[in-house]
Amino acid sequence: MGLMPGEIVKGPLLAGFDDHINQNRANLQAALNEYRNPANTLDDIVIWGVTRGILAARDYAHVVDDWLPEIKTPANANPLTPRSWWPKFFPFGGIVREGLIRALSLCEYLDPDAGVLAQRPQALPVDSFWLCAGSHLQIVATLGYAWVGGNREPHHVNMLILTPPAPGSDRGANFVGHEDIWVVRPTDQGPGISIVRPGQDVETVRPRR
Repeated sequence: MGLMPGEIVKGPLLAGFDDHINQNRANLQAALNEYRNPANTLDDIVIWGVTRGILAARDYAHVVDDWLPEIKTPANANPLTPRSWWPKFFPFGGIVREGLIRALSLCEYLDPDAGVLAQRPQALPVDSFWLCAGSHLQIVATLGYAWVGGNREPHHVNMLILTPPAPGSDRGANFVGHEDIWVVRPTDQGPGISIVRPGQDVETVRPRR
């Protein structure tokens, strides 16, 4: 199911990813090894996520059909699978894989671009979101900071998955509860989001989860 243009969510898939990675350093390192291993195909990586409980088994078809159709379709093939959300940007798997590696490397290493990698004394947690806006597909990894003892110190890693709008703007009645996200926007931008506080020209909304 798709997102409305401009909507930002974590959702159950990214929540499961974050929970698994942040549970302990062994999970972080195992994921990094899995993603970096050139012998592993995209399908291997997705199946590994299912076996580790990062993805529910029912989500496998969604990831393969909607996000990573190259798993079932050769890179030079046309047409793509009918349910592919962004055929214009096929294949997308390389960006997903490298984005995951970049974000998790920031969690694990002091400087992931250094010639000799030095582990952080304590791994940073990752906080992932999907932002359905813009006209390109990209993954952005940033360091989030906190003030500790008067010093600005790395605190966590943000992983932002930016995509164009996905097919299907209504997220449906099966979503219950709300994200820990508050969005201030012009009023009446469409259905599928719970209004928290309406105003004359603006409204504050929380995406459904």
